[in-house]
Amino acid sequence: SDAAMVKDELKTLNAEETALAGLRSSAKEAAREVSATTKQRAAAQQTERKAEKELEAALQTLRDARALTSSVAEAEARLLRAREAYDKAGITARKASDKAESSRSDLEQSEQALEHLRHVEAAAVAARGLHGGDPCPVCERDLPDKWAAPSAPSMAGVEARYEKARAAMNRALEKSAQTAERSRALASDLAAKEQDLNEARRALRNVERSFRRFCPDGELGQSDKQLTAPLKERYQAA
Repeated sequence: SDAAMVKDELKTLNAEETALAGLRSSAKEAAREVSATTKQRAAAQQTERKAEKELEAALQTLRDARALTSSVAEAEARLLRAREAYDKAGITARKASDKAESSRSDLEQSEQALEHLRHVEAAAVAARGLHGGDPCPVCERDLPDKWAAPSAPSMAGVEARYEKARAAMNRALEKSAQTAERSRALASDLAAKEQDLNEARRALRNVERSFRRFCPDGELGQSDKQLTAPLKERYQAA
């Protein structure tokens, strides 16, 4: 009958509706699982990217620390050479200064000897043509009867020694000035090298602090793989 047919169709519709409701519930659960999986995958990818950045930062810090360690060693070597050059120049400058003082003393002695002979020569010239009993042109008293005019001294040798001493002093003074100037220049260079070393050490200390954050127990002599292994393990565990 028609009523029976309608009743059967209603049962069929109800059954289909129940099945559809079940499918909807399953679909929602699957969607939630997919969403959760997607979020987990995104979180995992974010963690991986963070780990990669951290590892790259750690490796860069290692490279910087090693480069600065080499820079410090090179700066120390340059400073050592600069100090040796400065010390050597100081010794040379002191010797040159002593030589200049010695040359100045030699010149003064030569000048005194030359001045003495000039007085003797002047006296000889003044006494030329005088004889005993003549009035002295200096004190105006009569000269003794047996007095004889002094001979004019030879000035050539003394004058030559004086000129030689003066030339030697000029050379010594010039060399002393040159060595003193070099010593001052090397002192300035030494100060600059000391500043370079201090700056390199300061930069290394800063990088070492960053290095210790990544590798608290690491040593720069270890390989990159050894130093970054603990960091990789931490991220893999997370």
